Amino acid sequence: MPFGNELLVMRLVDMGRIHPKQDNSKVCSKCGHQVGIYPTGQKWLKKYPKTVIICPQCVGPNYDGRAVAPMSEMIQESRESYPKPK
Repeated sequence: MPFGNELLVMRLVDMGRIHPKQDNSKVCSKCGHQVGIYPTGQKWLKKYPKTVIICPQCVGPNYDGRAVAPMSEMIQESRESYPKPK
């Protein structure tokens, strides 16, 4: 994998916004909390299936913090997302 082996994703409980096509079926590899993965993250996991899913509370000091998608795609996903119902 070109950017390391971790994909940083939000815990579902901590997400303020959700995407209509996000995947809620995965969990953090360290704590087991359910996470939400936006489409760009899903594409990354499909391309690099050995990627470790990790949440912000469990990420280690060596996480490189690189984005896995072009900024334009992430901005578009932000536009498509909506506030999470309470």
